[in-house]
Amino acid sequence: MARPPATSVDRVGTGTRSLPSAARPTAAEQSGGLLAFDDDARRASVDAARLAIGDGCVGSRTYSECASEPSDQVVAVAGVYGEEPEARLLWGSPWFPVGLSGKGLSWELDVGTGEVRHRLERSRGPVTTVRAAAAGHPGVQYWWGPSDGRVQSDRPEAALAILSGDGRHGVIVVAEQVDGDEKTVVMAGAAGSDFRAARRAADARLAGLRSRSATDLGGSQRRRWSDRWSRRPVEISGDRRAEARVRFALFRLLCLLDHDDELALGARGLTGPGYRGHVFWDTDVFVLPAVASVAPTAARAMVEYRLRRLDTARHNAEASGFAGARFPWESAASGSEVTPTEGRRPDGETVPIRTGELELHIGADICWAIEQYRRWTRSDEVLTAGGAELTAEVARFWASRATRDPDGSVHLRGVIGPDEYHEDVDDNAFTNAMAAWTLRRAAEIVTRGWRVGTDREAVAWREVAERLATGYDPTTRRHEQFAGYDQLQPVLAESVAPPPYPADLLLGRTQVAGSQLIKQADVLMLHAMIPADLPAGSLSADLDHYLPRTTHGSSLSPASHAELLARAGRPDAARHWFDLALAMDLDDLTGTGAGGLHYATIGGAWQAFLHGFVGVRLTSDGLGLCPSIPAGWGRVVAGFVYAGVDVQVEVDGDRAWLHASEPIAVVGGDPPTVLTPTARFDWNGREWRRR
Repeated sequence: MARPPATSVDRVGTGTRSLPSAARPTAAEQSGGLLAFDDDARRASVDAARLAIGDGCVGSRTYSECASEPSDQVVAVAGVYGEEPEARLLWGSPWFPVGLSGKGLSWELDVGTGEVRHRLERSRGPVTTVRAAAAGHPGVQYWWGPSDGRVQSDRPEAALAILSGDGRHGVIVVAEQVDGDEKTVVMAGAAGSDFRAARRAADARLAGLRSRSATDLGGSQRRRWSDRWSRRPVEISGDRRAEARVRFALFRLLCLLDHDDELALGARGLTGPGYRGHVFWDTDVFVLPAVASVAPTAARAMVEYRLRRLDTARHNAEASGFAGARFPWESAASGSEVTPTEGRRPDGETVPIRTGELELHIGADICWAIEQYRRWTRSDEVLTAGGAELTAEVARFWASRATRDPDGSVHLRGVIGPDEYHEDVDDNAFTNAMAAWTLRRAAEIVTRGWRVGTDREAVAWREVAERLATGYDPTTRRHEQFAGYDQLQPVLAESVAPPPYPADLLLGRTQVAGSQLIKQADVLMLHAMIPADLPAGSLSADLDHYLPRTTHGSSLSPASHAELLARAGRPDAARHWFDLALAMDLDDLTGTGAGGLHYATIGGAWQAFLHGFVGVRLTSDGLGLCPSIPAGWGRVVAGFVYAGVDVQVEVDGDRAWLHASEPIAVVGGDPPTVLTPTARFDWNGREWRRR
C-alpha cells in the first residue's frame, strides 16, 4: 500500500518514527492464550485496536466503560462507507455501557475464549466486565458487567443507523437485560441496501439471543472457541513467546470464521480507521490465503467481494482506454478507484499519490488469490461462480496494456511495483511475472472448457506471456527488479541505518528513488507467490541480492522475508524477521496502532509459520511438506483445513507427522500421491520423504 507520509499514517516508513532493529519490551505480557497488561489512559487508542472484538461482519474497538466521553469511533459494519471518492469507513458510537464510576486497572484478551475482560476499581471493590463477539453468531456481540452504566441511547432497545451514502446502510440493534446489580447487553449489526433491510437483518441476528444470560452466552462462547482451537492447534516448544504470538495472529484470523456473505476486509480490518477502511492487495495476497487455510468460508466471502465488483472493474478499464477489467488499487463499496491523488508529509509538504494510477498488479493479485482459494479447497466452484470470468477479463486488460517492440518483445511500461520507493518504472519484474502468470492461467481455464474466452484468445494470451520481459539474468541467476534498477546508486540498507526504517523520510524521496534501496519485498514476492514459475536457484540468488538492499519500510515486509528465508533453508535468519512481524501490533512497533491492527502482517505471519517453518506446500497433486525449523524450537504443531478436511502437522527433529480427519492427497515418496489420513516423513539429509 503506498501513500506519502501523513499526520495519520498506517505503514512503517510513513510515520514519524521507525521500527527498531529488534522487538522492544512492551507492557503486554503473554502467557499461553492470555494477553494481559495495565490499563493506561495514555495508550487507550492503541489498546482500543489490539483489544478490538469482531467477526468481519461487525467490529468494535474496546474502550474503558469508565470514560465520561468515549470516542465515537467505536463500532463499524463491514463494507459500509461514506460518499466516494473519499469513501471513509463509517464508525458509530459505543453500544456497550459507559460512564461507570471507578478506575480502570487492567485488561485481558483471552484468545482461548475470545473474551476481553476489563478489571475496574470501584467504591465497593474491584469488578470485572466482559465483552466478546459471539462465536457462531455473525454480527453479534455482548457485554456483561455492573448495571449502572448507560448505553448510548435513550431506550433499552435502539436501532442506530451508523452510516449511509454509498448505497448501503449499517444498523446496530441493542438489547439490555438487568438482573439486580448486573447487566447484560447484546448487540447485533448488519448491512443492507436500505435501512429497513439492514434493520430486519440485525433484528434476525438478535432474535433468540436478546434474553440469554451472561452465563449462557459465556458458556456457549467458551465451548465454540475450545472446538476451534482443538481443530487448529499451535505449538512451538522451546519458544513459548512466539507460540503465544502466533496464537494471537491465528485468533484474529479465526474471528472471521462465521462470515458467509461478502467480506470487504480493509488493511486494518474493523479494528481502526487506518487507510479509511479501504481494501488493498493486503487482503488478496496476505490475508486471504491465510484465512483459506483456517476459515475457508471467510476466504470465499473475500473472493465474493471482488467477484461482485467485476462490472465496475470493466468500466474502470474502459474509462482508461483498455480492454478487460482493471481493479482499483484502493477499493470501497462500489469498486471504483478511491485512492487519494495527493497527500501531506509530516513536514507539511504536499506530494502526489500515483499508486491509483500506476500500481496495476492488483488485478493479478486477485486472480492469484482466487487460485489459492481453489487450491486450499480443491474445488472449482469458485471458477464456476465467476472466478474464471474474472481471470479472463484481467488477462484481457494485461494483453491490451502491454506494448510490443519491433523485435517482438513485450513490455509493461510506466508502473509501480510493490517497492513503492520507485515510481513510473518499466518492466517491473513482479508486475510482469504476475501478469504473465495471469495470462497463462486464463488460457488454461479456457482450454479446460470454461466459456470465458476463445481458443484464439488463449493462444494470444500465452504468446504475450512468453514474450513479456522478466528481468531474469541466467548468468547471475537473479531478476532485475525493473529496467535500469542495476544502474541506480548501489546503496545497502545497513549503510544508512539498521533496518527496518523509512528511507524516504530519512533521505528524502528523490535520493531514495535514485538508489537501490527497496521499501519491501518486490522481486522476492514472486518466490512466495509463484515459485514454480521461476528458474531453479533464483530464490537464493534474489535473496542474497535484495535482502541487503531492503529497508523494510512497510509492515508487509518482515513476514514475507521470514517465509522466504525459511523456504530457502535459512530458518535461523528467518526467525529474526518472524519475531519482528509478530511484534508489529502487540508492541505497536510502528507507532500507528491507534489506526488498527495490520491484517496483512497478521496474515503474513501465519503464512510464514505455516508455509515457511512448518513447510506446508500446495501443489496440483496434493499437499506437500518441507519443514524448516529454527534452532531452539522443539516440537512444532500446526492445524489447518485442506479440501474441507481437518489436518494437523507435527514436526520434531528429523521426523514429521501429518494427521487428517479424512483421507487426503499427500505428495511425497513413491508413488508421489498417496490417499491417506496419516502420513509420516523422515529427513534424509537433503529432503523430507514419505516413509
